[in-house]
Amino acid sequence: MERETNYKSVDWLKSTLSERDLEMAAYLFKYIEKFGLEATKAEIAFERAKRNLLEAYERKLDLMQGRSGEVSQ
Repeated sequence: MERETNYKSVDWLKSTLSERDLEMAAYLFKYIEKFGLEATKAEIAFERAKRNLLEAYERKLDLMQGRSGEVSQ
């Protein structure tokens, strides 16, 4: 039983967060402390929307360039 508990403890220790994850969590907690939970959620949603808009814009440009390349050939 004790040996099984030791193995579980070792497995638990191996499954820790990466340094980057810990830094990100610390940053989010500081942001939440400063601006509140709802403002933090809104900021994350806004940044995600900007990223999605940029990806859609880049896909549209790729499609337009691909089509214009087909026409000129």
